[in-house]
Parts: sequence; C-alpha cells; structure tokens
Amino acid sequence: MGTKYCIASLVLSISFSCFGAMPKNPPMKPPEIQPASVMQAGWLGNAEWISMYLDEGADPNAVDAAGLTLLARACVRGHDSVAAVLLNNKASVELVSLGKTPLMWAAYSGHVTVIEQLIKNKVELDSWEAEGNTALMFAVQEDELEAAECLLKAGASLFVRNKSGVTPFDWASKRHHAQAVALLKKYEIVAIKEMKEKQAVEKEGYEVVQMKEMPVLDSLENKNAPTLLDWCVGLVCVILSHFKSS
Repeated sequence: MGTKYCIASLVLSISFSCFGAMPKNPPMKPPEIQPASVMQAGWLGNAEWISMYLDEGADPNAVDAAGLTLLARACVRGHDSVAAVLLNNKASVELVSLGKTPLMWAAYSGHVTVIEQLIKNKVELDSWEAEGNTALMFAVQEDELEAAECLLKAGASLFVRNKSGVTPFDWASKRHHAQAVALLKKYEIVAIKEMKEKQAVEKEGYEVVQMKEMPVLDSLENKNAPTLLDWCVGLVCVILSHFKSS
C-alpha cells in the first residue's frame, strides 16, 4: 500500500505544479478553452465543465503534463461522472498513459463504479502492460477486493500470467493478502467447474452425433453384405459346376 500512495502523491504533486492547488470555491463558469483549463476541469472532477469543453471541440483523449489522459485521471481519482462524460464522447478505453490503461488505473485505485462504466464500454479485460500485468493483477496487488471481484464477475482471467510467469493468485500470495487469495480460490473453483461442464457437454454432443451416424453406416454396410439366398445360390452353382466337370 505504501508504494501505491507514494505514486499517488507523485502524480498529485506534478498536477499541483501544473494546475496549482485545487481552489476551495471554483468559479461558476469555466475559463476559456485551453489545454491547461481542460485538464484543470478534469483534475477538479467537474463533469459539467468537461462536457462544455468537449462541446467546444476539446480532445477527449487529451494528456496532461503528468502524462495521464483525462479518462485515466478520472479513473485514478474516481470521478465517475467525468468518466461517463468522456466515454459518451468517445474517449479511448485502451489508450495507455504512464504505462497503464484506464481500466488498470481504476483497478489499481479501487474505483468500482468507473470499472463498471469501462466494462459497459467493451474494454479489454485482460490487456497487458509492459511487464505483462493485467487490471486484475493490479487490483489484487493493492488488495482492492471489490475491484477484483467486479473484474472477475465480468470475466477477467484468473489463469493469465505476466512475463515473469506470475498469476493473480501468485500476486495475492506474495503480498500476503489473505482475503484476495480466498476470493481468487472461490472463482477458481467456479471456473474449473464450468470448464468441466463445458467439456462434458461437448463430449456428450459428440457421442450423440456418433450414435446418430452409426445406423446409417450399418445400413450401408448391410446393403453390400451377402444374404442367405446369396449363399444358397452360390452353393448350387458350385455343385453344378462340379457335376459338369465330372
């Protein structure tokens, strides 16, 4: 958790240096559209300002001086209303900033509402960052249980490995996150059960198809098989040929 807050503090300090401290009483109307003012609106979590800026032609995928996109910033800070406005204006759900996708930032920060919004917008659940870690891995690393379960319910893979061969379960074990380990085990049991059921259904379907085909094959074989009459006629022919030769 210490690393998490150090990173968050670094991002905040850079943002303060770029935009200044957050005003206690922000003005009722947004300033004229400028890259810095758009980013300040994102920093403040002011969805109304963001919406007005976007209507005036602001880029929904704009990147601030800290290196975060507007959507990534909303994911870090949990500004779900800003995220909703950006997603409605076609902000990219896969654009990487500071090494992570918006979903990874939301999972890392534990903001479930934003995660749900991204899932509704067809985000790739198991995309990798540079080291091969996924959003689920980041949620597990930071012991963000609600975020992890949200991803698992949506179908995030339990069995994916990063470039070092580490799975989400391995991360939970390494960090000694007992509740995360229990959560992953629960979903692992469900996943294995579903896999077995799927395999059983596929096997049963294959056997049914084989059984339906077998009578057809038998009938084709029986058409070519000699009957009792054929054997009798053949025997008579052999006897007659014997008498003729004698």
